[in-house]
Amino acid sequence: MSDALKIGVIGGGSLFTPELVELFASNTGITGPVEIKLMDTDRERVRVVGGFCERILKRAGRPLTLTYADTYADAVKGSDFILIQFRVGGEKSRVGDDRLGLKYKIPFVETVTVCGLASFLRTYYQMEMIAELVGKYAPNAWVMNFSNPSGMLTEALYKLGCKKTVGICNGSLSLLEGLAKKLGAKPQDMFMNWRGLNHLTIVDYISYKGENVYDQVVEQLGEESDELTPFPKRLIQNLGFIPNPYLRFNYLKEEATDRLQKEEKTRAETVCEVNAELLDIYKDETLDTLPELLKRRGGFGYAYSVVNLIRGMVANERTIHYAQIPNISLFRDLPPDAFVEVPVLSMENEVRAIQVEDLPEVVKPLIISMKKYEQLLIDAAMNRSRRGMYNAMLANPLFGSDCLSKPLLEDVLSMNRAFLPEIN
Repeated sequence: MSDALKIGVIGGGSLFTPELVELFASNTGITGPVEIKLMDTDRERVRVVGGFCERILKRAGRPLTLTYADTYADAVKGSDFILIQFRVGGEKSRVGDDRLGLKYKIPFVETVTVCGLASFLRTYYQMEMIAELVGKYAPNAWVMNFSNPSGMLTEALYKLGCKKTVGICNGSLSLLEGLAKKLGAKPQDMFMNWRGLNHLTIVDYISYKGENVYDQVVEQLGEESDELTPFPKRLIQNLGFIPNPYLRFNYLKEEATDRLQKEEKTRAETVCEVNAELLDIYKDETLDTLPELLKRRGGFGYAYSVVNLIRGMVANERTIHYAQIPNISLFRDLPPDAFVEVPVLSMENEVRAIQVEDLPEVVKPLIISMKKYEQLLIDAAMNRSRRGMYNAMLANPLFGSDCLSKPLLEDVLSMNRAFLPEIN
């Protein structure tokens, strides 16, 4: 690597960018000088976010240089790490996804059903362009993706030739911090055998002070669902593992769907309001610290996941993280090129999987089906195949039927025509 660690950020106008910049600045004592290039198609938004970042850096007084890029190519060129955190179609498209979920009376949020399908299709064709630029201008760079659906898009990047690619999600960190609080422990002193697919992980072993404290943790859970584990305690006890919160759309499907139908606002509409408020806060030219509102925004903590992982790779710290990487031989029932989310070891310019137990039999059929859905959808996107997209939907248990999948797919393609090539 060069003397200064060079980071290209695609989606630099994200409201989480200040958290990212602040953390990179606080770690320069370990990583050495850092140069960050922010790139975003929304010039006004990146101007506001970048101005806030500059004030944070002025206060911190660390050896971090912040510059701006106008194109994907400019963000990619010369970078050691390329971070992808954009939302193609912006908040308006996300709201449209949620409204289709309401129309078809199915579970929906972020990566679930129509939201995951539509955001993947909007984003995939941008990933094709980025992958080509990485191969041309930065073939040795690591590409780290946070854009949702993170697992599918990261696997797509890998299949497009970005072999040094990792998917990042803050879900593991949120659970780890919550469990640590219950135990009166520090997250870095604990280990979870968190494993599965992105947003479809499970945990049935938690190590603390050399002991498996999983049973102790479950015993401390309330009888009813809470923010940390939105499942009844009896369900967790019957399953024998703590499910990822997104699994509530499978295990509590009817209840979750009914709740979504009754809510005054969808998640996307709420996020739009919070984002608008945050952007106004960022415009305050006296502000040079992260506002409390950002810390309450879903997604906060992603920067810790990516910065700590990169720091471990640069400084050869051999620390444990949780990320999405190729399965290779971790789970025998999944293809070698399937991206899975597991504990990893961050070492010099490398990320290595930590061996974990196989998936429990009760969740394995769902994981296999969802991975088949993901891989069918990636192939369909690559081939611009409407038929392939339809077939992928039939493999997803939350879509399944023809009477749902056919009209929903047509709605998705119609609403997102501006972001898609010709689909055959």
